Amino acid sequence: FSEPIDPNSLTAQSVSLRAGNVIVPGTLTFATPDQTTAEFVPSSSLRGLTDYELVITQTITDREGTVLDAPAQVPFTTEDARPGELVMTVNVTGVEFAPRGFGISVDGGAGHEVSIGLNTIVASLASGTHSVEFRGLNVNCAVVGPATRSVVVVIGRPTPPVDWNITCARTETRQMAFVRDGDIYLANTDGTGVVRLTTGGVSSEPAWSPDGNRIAFARWVPDRFDEGVQEIQIMNADGSNPVRLPSQRLINTNPAWSPDGQSLAFSAVSESMSSDVYLASTSVASGATRLTMQGGGKAHPAWSPDGSRIAFSMDWDADFGQYSELFVIGADGSGLQSLIGNSGFGQIRYYSRPAWSPSGQQIAMSVCNASGTTCFPSSEIAVANADGTGLRVVARSIGFAKTSWSRDGRMLAFDGTVEGTCPACTRTISFVRLDGTGEGVLIANGHSPAFRP
Repeated sequence: FSEPIDPNSLTAQSVSLRAGNVIVPGTLTFATPDQTTAEFVPSSSLRGLTDYELVITQTITDREGTVLDAPAQVPFTTEDARPGELVMTVNVTGVEFAPRGFGISVDGGAGHEVSIGLNTIVASLASGTHSVEFRGLNVNCAVVGPATRSVVVVIGRPTPPVDWNITCARTETRQMAFVRDGDIYLANTDGTGVVRLTTGGVSSEPAWSPDGNRIAFARWVPDRFDEGVQEIQIMNADGSNPVRLPSQRLINTNPAWSPDGQSLAFSAVSESMSSDVYLASTSVASGATRLTMQGGGKAHPAWSPDGSRIAFSMDWDADFGQYSELFVIGADGSGLQSLIGNSGFGQIRYYSRPAWSPSGQQIAMSVCNASGTTCFPSSEIAVANADGTGLRVVARSIGFAKTSWSRDGRMLAFDGTVEGTCPACTRTISFVRLDGTGEGVLIANGHSPAFRP
C-alpha cells in the first residue's frame, strides 16, 4: 500500500484469497513495521493447477480513514505440485569412445549414469533453475560446449531435452608414473598396461627426466640403526638399475629434474624437522648444494621450463599458526621472490606443490583451507599466471594433491577424490581440462601422477 494501513481495517473481509466462491483459510498479518505491506499465509498448501484470486475490498483504510479508490482483484494459477523432470541424451562421435561411466550430476549431487544414444530421465526436481554437469569423460573425449549448464524446470510444462554432444579423437599412447601401495607403477593413461617398477622399501614422488628415459623418486629404506632414511634414487623407465643420490639429511624427497636433465632439485628434512631445497648432479658423482637459506621449511621444488627459476612452497611458524606459501628463486639461489601468499588477514590458505606448465606461462598448485598438517577433508587444484596473478580454481581434490601437466598444457592430472575422507583412504588419479570441456578419472587406485614426456 502507498500509505500505512489502519490495523483495525485489516480483516478477513477486507483481504481474502478465493478459489472460485470458496474462501481459503489463512493468516493475515503486517509484513513490515511501517504497516504498508500485508501478508496472507494459507493454512495449508494450495492445490496445483488451480485458479485463485486475491481480493482486496474498499473496507480497508489508511490511518486517516481514507478508503481505496477501487477494489482490487489479483488472479493467478498455481503450478503443478508434482515434481518436474529432465530428459537428456548423449551423442558421441569419433573413435575410441568406450565410456567408463559417463554420468550427469544435478546441482552437485550424486551422478546419474547415462547411455549413449538413449534418453536419460532425472525426476523429482523442484521448479526453478538447476545446474547440470556432465561427468566421467574419457581422457581423449570432450564436451561440445560447456560441461556445466543451467536448465530451467517449470512444473507442469515439458522441459526441453538437454542434448550432450561428445567428440572423441584417436589418441597416442600416453604413459604415466604413479604411486600405489608404497611402490611406483607405470601405466597407460587409459588404465591399461600397468607395470610395477619398484619393490621393497616405500617409494613415492616419481619425476620423469626430460627425455622420458629415467625416473627420479624418493625411497624410504632401513639404515643400520633400523630406523630408516628417505633417499633420492634414479632408475631407468623400466625400473632397472636404481642408483641412490648421496643423502643430505634424514628425509630427502620431492625430486624435480632440470630441463637439461643434468641436475635434480629436491627438499631435505633434518632431524629437527627443518628443511631446505638442494641441487644435485644427476651423475651422482658429487654432493648436493644447498639452494635456500631463509627461515621456514621448504619443499616441493619445481623447475621452470627455461631452467632459470625454481618454484617451491615454504611454511612459516607464525603466531597464529603454521601456513604455506609459494616462492620462486633463481636456479643459482639468487632473487628470492614471493609468488602467492596470505595477506595476514582473514582466512589462511595453504599453497603447496607448484607445477609449471610446459610453456612456463602458468603454475598449477594445491590450495587448502583446512588444517595445514593434513589438508583434509578437502582441497582445491588451482592455476595462476607465472607471476602469481589470475589465480583460479579448476578442480576439487583432497589432501595436498600433486599435479602433472599434459605435454600440450591443456590438461592436468592430479590426486583426485578418495573412497572416504581419511589420509589413508584409496585415492584416484583424476584429470581436468583447463578449457572446461571435461574432467574424469584416469586411474582408479593411485596417487602422485607424473605424465611421461
